[in-house]
Amino acid sequence: MSNVFQIIPDMFNAVRDFFDYMGKIFSCYIPGVMGWLFDHLKCAGDKIGTLFDCFIYYAMEVFGKIVYFPVMLIFWFSNSTDVENKIWDIIEGIDRKVYSSSGLHICHYSDFVIKKCYKCDVRRLVHPPRWPF
Repeated sequence: MSNVFQIIPDMFNAVRDFFDYMGKIFSCYIPGVMGWLFDHLKCAGDKIGTLFDCFIYYAMEVFGKIVYFPVMLIFWFSNSTDVENKIWDIIEGIDRKVYSSSGLHICHYSDFVIKKCYKCDVRRLVHPPRWPF
């Protein structure tokens, strides 16, 4: 009989912890997820709206990937991807120097194009509170 009286407070504490957890879920996590989802839907709508303005940049990117693909395969099959990475590091360094002196990129799009066609300002997804049990 004494075991029953020891278990009852534990059960009430577990129920209280459960409702506390559910309160945190409904007050913090679900609004955060809804905001995150809304931001992504808004971003998708914005990108669809700028599709015609950005189409030339998307086409240039696809064309560049197609042209570079055989070169990438050569580096990959010859097991010299580290050489490829060093070459790209050199190109990036040259790009930074040209950009700092002239404001133009040689192997990237401008910041305006990246912001307009590729980036979205979305909030980070909130992690759910830890389960207390």
